[in-house]
Amino acid sequence: MTNNQRGQKISKRRTTIKTINLKQLLKIVGLIALLLYLSVTLAEQQRQINDNRQRTQEVMAQIEAANLQTAILEEELAQVGTDEHIKRVARENLRLALPGDIIIVDAGRAR
Repeated sequence: MTNNQRGQKISKRRTTIKTINLKQLLKIVGLIALLLYLSVTLAEQQRQINDNRQRTQEVMAQIEAANLQTAILEEELAQVGTDEHIKRVARENLRLALPGDIIIVDAGRAR
């Protein structure tokens, strides 16, 4: 084998090695890019999950407050029309008194 032939074989091997190294480098870069994309996507989804959990807790608190208010209003509604309710409204809002009640007027209070 002549020196020229040896040189050509060595040159082909170097080209083959460079091609293999370039392919491996591209695979590694692609894998790193994929892992980076997956990491960013996972982090964003986790942030959205946390935001949704917080919103869910806020809405649940609003629902609980609305249920409590509903219970209070239903209790008041059940009292409407009873003698006790009519008497209380007449005393508090209309300033009426029953016969025999002692009426105390605060002279310092402005009407």
